[in-house]
Amino acid sequence: MARIDTRALIDESPFGSYQIWVFALCFLATAVDGYDVQVIGVTAAGIKETLHLEPAALGVVITAGQVGVMLGALLLGPVADRIGRKRLMIAACLIFGVFSLLTPSPRP
Repeated sequence: MARIDTRALIDESPFGSYQIWVFALCFLATAVDGYDVQVIGVTAAGIKETLHLEPAALGVVITAGQVGVMLGALLLGPVADRIGRKRLMIAACLIFGVFSLLTPSPRP
């Protein structure tokens, strides 16, 4: 069985269009994921007013989002090792997209 020097393989391989696409998709997924974390700070006052929430209840909602990110990072890493990172990334993006589309409600 031949040994493969992965460091040399990576260093000697050209940076092509496939790597650019992978980088762009990962960048977009990270940017969109980071957007929801940032937008909650801007919209918190409006959410509190619209839903008639106490500040403590809004704090629970914001904290739940961060706990979800933490648990996902801790628990889904081993899942990605078992089923494959590509499959998990595709599934995560699809789930994120579907629930993002389901989030807005029609205005009365």
